[in-house]
Amino acid sequence: MNRLKTLMLPFDVLGPGNRYWLDAFRVDAAIHEFLPLAPLAGVPFPEARAALWRDARQTREKIREGITASKFPLSSPQKQALDEILLPDTLMVATGQQPGALGGPLYTFSKILTAVVLADRLREEWEIPVVPVLWDGGDDHDLPEIDQLIWNSLEKGNEAFHFGIAEKPGRPAWSVDLETEQLEALKGFLEGVQPQGDYGRNLIELVSSIWRESTTWCDFYDRFWLRVFENCPLLVIRPWERAFRELAVPILETEILLPDQSRLDIEATSELLALAGYKPLIHKSPGTCPFFFIHEGQRLPVREVGGDLVVEGVLQKPPDRFLQDYQAQPESLSPNATLRPVVQDAILPTGATVLGPSEIAYHAQLDRLYRRHGIPRAPIVPRLSMTIASHAQIHRMEETGLAWGDLQRDDRELMKRAAAATDDLSLAQARLLESQVQEARSGMIEHLQNDRKHLVDPVDSQFGRIEKTIQQIQDLIARDIARRDSIRLARIQNLKNTLYPDGDLQERIFSLAYFMGKFGQSWVESLIAESRTWDGKNHIVYIPGEVND
Repeated sequence: MNRLKTLMLPFDVLGPGNRYWLDAFRVDAAIHEFLPLAPLAGVPFPEARAALWRDARQTREKIREGITASKFPLSSPQKQALDEILLPDTLMVATGQQPGALGGPLYTFSKILTAVVLADRLREEWEIPVVPVLWDGGDDHDLPEIDQLIWNSLEKGNEAFHFGIAEKPGRPAWSVDLETEQLEALKGFLEGVQPQGDYGRNLIELVSSIWRESTTWCDFYDRFWLRVFENCPLLVIRPWERAFRELAVPILETEILLPDQSRLDIEATSELLALAGYKPLIHKSPGTCPFFFIHEGQRLPVREVGGDLVVEGVLQKPPDRFLQDYQAQPESLSPNATLRPVVQDAILPTGATVLGPSEIAYHAQLDRLYRRHGIPRAPIVPRLSMTIASHAQIHRMEETGLAWGDLQRDDRELMKRAAAATDDLSLAQARLLESQVQEARSGMIEHLQNDRKHLVDPVDSQFGRIEKTIQQIQDLIARDIARRDSIRLARIQNLKNTLYPDGDLQERIFSLAYFMGKFGQSWVESLIAESRTWDGKNHIVYIPGEVND
């Protein structure tokens, strides 16, 4: 197994920095009045939710049906988890994310990893089966957001690759087909930015293998994560499968008949959040319905206009007629981002939910929505936050005097501080020598003017040569300092490009696949094992033991 070292950094040094996130770790913060936040080491047993699911055999069978509809090959731990769903006491640790390119940004891995680690802990603490699940956000139609892949190359820095799916606007991600031409273009890109070696070749083989097994964008995403966590009991929820659409019907029925109520619920909670000093993130205009209508492959917004539900250019019906059509075809609607968590907790036996910083912010506005539907909320646990670095990068940080908190600082500020901290003794001595020679020259010329005037010019000329030589020495030292400083600046910029790329957290820019190409794949198992010791309070820097630089 690949060796792995770790560093723990406080969030005020590195990591997500919004107030919702930081306050989630402060037990006395006002955010806890809006969310059932729980520390990783002390998640309370959700008795109200467990009671709802103890006699829900039929619904559990429906969930199993929805998961198996994908026909994905499952590992032995995953098959066991699938069977455990039918047990009356089984609960889930759920997390979700849009299906990003090649598995999405590193924080997707962090969320799934947290769900896996937390489920394992809760299984032991609660003495019941607890299954980690990934809710595939493939209903989302914001394709430009998931179309981009960022890779760092030694020659060109951070480069972007686009698959071209953004050219299909309005389509939910689950309906986007994969194309052979995309794979060939991707392979060409990876071969151009990856260092030559086994790690890069193995990554391309892995990606190609999963691509050939997949039909759609979400197929690849789901298969990729099932493969990464093949030794863990992870399952994937694809909410567009008919079984899950049918389970969601009671929630959508209520929203169809009260199409503006969710906005009013969120608005009321937003006012309370603002009074508590938090900035609400969700803002909906009057008439905005919390669901989308699927029409000819497009995910279209629904609005309430004059008492009717309207899909512009497609239909206009009173709510009761709209409801009848929906009941006959549950696949015709999908929840928006605010209703999705409610649907998730209504149709799954979630015992805990893993969220990232932005999700914590908008979940804080959903309490009235949950209560209106009579759904007890599951405890919420912030996801693990991570950076991945090589031993060489750690060494370069030490060489340049760069601290982790410095990654967020301006290059010029760092260079000034480095220059002040490394006053060059050689240059100082050369300048002192020049000053001493100038003083001696002045004194000697003055003395010669009195009784040896014929020596003034030749002596002055010799002193001029000495001063010129000293200036040449200074120039040599200064050029060397400039060269050293340019190397230092290049190293600082390289470190920032890889550890804090584009002025953002690494976990928001690079994918797990990028690090597989850099460090290989065996270290991932080490990381999963190591993460079981995470305290849930710090940003973690993982340092794999091998690197293909």
